[in-house]
Amino acid sequence: MTYKVRGLCYLERAEVKRSFLQKKFNIVEQEQSTVK
Repeated sequence: MTYKVRGLCYLERAEVKRSFLQKKFNIVEQEQSTVK
């Protein structure tokens, strides 16, 4: 039970991290496009 919950929390954190990185990359791409 605890393992399952920990696994879900881990997956959730990974999703948040990935979405955060995607936003970061999107911002970087936008900045690069504006520079060009």
